[in-house]
Amino acid sequence: MFYLNWNSVPAKEWPCTFFTPKEIACKGTGSLLVNEEALIALNLLRATLESPVSLSSAYRSPKHNKAIGGSDNSRHMAGHAFDVMLKGRTFSEVQVVAEALGFTGFGKYETFIHIDRGRPRSWG
Repeated sequence: MFYLNWNSVPAKEWPCTFFTPKEIACKGTGSLLVNEEALIALNLLRATLESPVSLSSAYRSPKHNKAIGGSDNSRHMAGHAFDVMLKGRTFSEVQVVAEALGFTGFGKYETFIHIDRGRPRSWG
């Protein structure tokens, strides 16, 4: 489901307990594409790791993705990619749990870990 603004998401339809629509919405436009399976998996990742999780990026509108230099085929635009900042967990620990939850793309960066449900690959 697509929303022009995160604040129009009905609370009873939101599939996450650990993340709000505002946290998942595009940081540039406020719009939100809800990929329910990916959001449930992200929520389970947080519950399984039992560690605070914050997101530096989740859904990106095509306009915002282009403005920040994102890939033309970024999984963020499909609503199933998340840039996760974790404290006290290694890339490997997160990847093992994320793979078990159906995530297939992994990127290791200095300050965050990218996870998505696109084609299997890893970098960094």
